[in-house]
Amino acid sequence: MVLAFPIVLYFFVPVYFNLGVTSVYQYLDMRFKSGFVRRLASGTYIFRSSLNLGVSLFTPCVALKTVLGLPYSLSIIGIASISIVLTIVGNLRSAITADVVQAVIMLGCSCVMIIHGLYEAEGPGNILRVNTRRHRLDFFNWNLDPTERLNTISALVGQMFMSVSIYGCQQNFVQRYCSMGSFKRVAQTLWANVPVMAALFSLNWLVGMV
Repeated sequence: MVLAFPIVLYFFVPVYFNLGVTSVYQYLDMRFKSGFVRRLASGTYIFRSSLNLGVSLFTPCVALKTVLGLPYSLSIIGIASISIVLTIVGNLRSAITADVVQAVIMLGCSCVMIIHGLYEAEGPGNILRVNTRRHRLDFFNWNLDPTERLNTISALVGQMFMSVSIYGCQQNFVQRYCSMGSFKRVAQTLWANVPVMAALFSLNWLVGMV
């Protein structure tokens, strides 16, 4: 993911700024001179976002069902209603506040899981031994065999292309770039995001180890 940021910054963002577009779909219309392409891409994104929202909404319902025994239907209605009302009443500020609270909760829970895992495993030494025995610490496997499920090259290349498609082509990210006053501000934001994302992924990696 980190490798994708400079690619997006220096190859994608300048195109949007120089053309003065406000959306990816406007760029597609200009590039291919086709309203059909614009509508097709827009409809595809709406369909994909609808599926993603369904998964995002159902995931916490599974946790509520497991912990509190709440029925799925009640959880779905409750979470959706709270989200809609909070966004309508509080506008963008409430949405950003909710994102911050969610991030803090996720970081806190990750830290708790790491500490609990260290305690249950009786120290980091046992964790390292188990992960080494299961070959989960083999970071530098440069095998070019395309039939191998996962290696360093496939992970880097696959993650890079996926991240470029997300951060460089998805409308929800492009509209954020275009809403900033200058290319310099976009660059500052993306570069500041590099250590943050590295820290978050490292934390998730530690959770997976314990």
